[in-house]
Amino acid sequence: MPDRHDIPYFSDPHAAPERSGAAEEPAEDSEGNAEAETAVADAEPAADADPGAEPGTDAEPEAEPAADAEPGASSRRLRKAALVAAGAVAIVVVVLGVWFALYAHRQVVTPFIVGRTPFAAERLLDAQGLVAGNARVVATTRFAPGLIMEQSPQTPTKLKPGTPVDVVVATGTVEATVPDTFLDVEKTAQQKLRFALFVPIVIHAYSSQVDVGKIMSQLPRAGDMAFTGSPVFIVSSMGPGMPGVVAPSLIGKPRTVAASLLATETLFPRDITVDAPGLAPDTVADQTPPAGTVMPVGASVALAITPRYRLRRVRATLSRDGDWAAAMSEPTSGSDRHHANNGAQHAQSRVGDAKVRRGIGVGLIAIIVVGLIALAGVIAVIVVMVRRPVTVPMVVMMDQSQASAALSGAHLRVGAVSHLATASVGAGFVVAQMPHADTKSVVGSTVDLTLAEQPQPAPAPDVVGMTQSDAIAKLTSAQFVPVQYEQYSATVTAGQVVGQLPAAQTPYVTGRRVVFSVSLGSPTAASVTVPSLAGIDDLAAHEALQSAGLVGLWLYNTVSTEPQGHVLDQLPRAGVRVPVGARVAVWVAGQTP
Repeated sequence: MPDRHDIPYFSDPHAAPERSGAAEEPAEDSEGNAEAETAVADAEPAADADPGAEPGTDAEPEAEPAADAEPGASSRRLRKAALVAAGAVAIVVVVLGVWFALYAHRQVVTPFIVGRTPFAAERLLDAQGLVAGNARVVATTRFAPGLIMEQSPQTPTKLKPGTPVDVVVATGTVEATVPDTFLDVEKTAQQKLRFALFVPIVIHAYSSQVDVGKIMSQLPRAGDMAFTGSPVFIVSSMGPGMPGVVAPSLIGKPRTVAASLLATETLFPRDITVDAPGLAPDTVADQTPPAGTVMPVGASVALAITPRYRLRRVRATLSRDGDWAAAMSEPTSGSDRHHANNGAQHAQSRVGDAKVRRGIGVGLIAIIVVGLIALAGVIAVIVVMVRRPVTVPMVVMMDQSQASAALSGAHLRVGAVSHLATASVGAGFVVAQMPHADTKSVVGSTVDLTLAEQPQPAPAPDVVGMTQSDAIAKLTSAQFVPVQYEQYSATVTAGQVVGQLPAAQTPYVTGRRVVFSVSLGSPTAASVTVPSLAGIDDLAAHEALQSAGLVGLWLYNTVSTEPQGHVLDQLPRAGVRVPVGARVAVWVAGQTP
């Protein structure tokens, strides 16, 4: 029977410390030398291997896999840190790319707002990304009340979005009651308005109810309060309706819609500002001529527009600086960015080092991929920005260079440029645009412009000896406006043209009126003799016609070298018998007032 000391399971308990001590000695050596540990670990199973060995005595070799697992956990933490860093870099790159594409170094061109009302100017500034600055009001009659007479900075200065633009707004000296000019002779109405310190502006329209040369409507209305020096539009009758266009109904419509409707009818808006609390801002409160009136092509329609904001401060304080509009608070936002720095522990084995290197490689690849994605995102943002919609600015009533600068500031280009012969707008100024203002368009698209040009003079056709219908047809085909007068003649058959003004072959601007007189046959007792007007001024001619019970129609020769207001000719001629109250055309030197 074997001795019990030869059986490990029944070994003396007091021998265990010696066994443990023998096992601890190689462990202490392993801390100083890894190769010695490996040698002892390889030799120990050969010496003590026994199927019945106690599990507790052989636990040391089983702890080696834990030493290999420590470098793997460190590499996983490093990979996570690399992915987080790559995501943070991608977010920063995308944010910086979007900010740089949309806002960095972006500048806009200051629009031209002189001569506009403050609310129209504020609309232009908003479209360009600028804001209204301070407004200083000055009492002057050089500009109509409520219009901007100076701006700072001036056009076409380039500014950053959000920059304020300061203005000087003109006001009249006092408020006065607008006189009543209804059914007054055109010349009398102008004198009445000038005597009241207003500026008369004449608009012509056809009417079968009001005699030629008499006032059929006005804006502002009679009895309204307005600043002295401000314009008053008066509509003078041209007699029965001739070929023309019909004024549309504009009351209650936004100004942009009204301007589009007028442009469709080849008419042009003329604005004044009125207070109408019951209407929305920037809305047509009144118009003249009224809707349905037949007008010549290219004529103007006066519009009373409600302000975008009230101008009571401008009326009350003539020498004090004030804010243009209510202060606007700018939204601000910000947050602190904290970056976490993660470090990795040094590996204690070649396997751990390899895993760390693989983790770093994966992190670098992830950073490169995220960077490429961010770059693609920036390119996509730039493409979207290039194709983003923009608002078409208002360029009507600007000259071509100012319109081109305004369109360039809105990232648009000038398209086709056409011309329209009209005497209502100065040559070279924009009278129409397509697309219309405030519509949406794509960056880089074109805006077609229509520029005004002065009508070219043409020889007046000869209609003397023709019938009334033939004379009207010939003048209309030559692009003149025929106006018929009547006189007695013992030598010319009734119904035939006796004379015309201006005379045949006289250079005359197309679109203006040519007066011809038709014979009524032999004179009757109830007739008056036309006085001689040649060589006197227009005021004396007006008084002479009133004394004779006649009505004058004033035609202006813009190329004459005679003094302003000098009468050059008349029709019917001096000494001719005409019915009481008949009309006499007066050919005057100078520009139309």
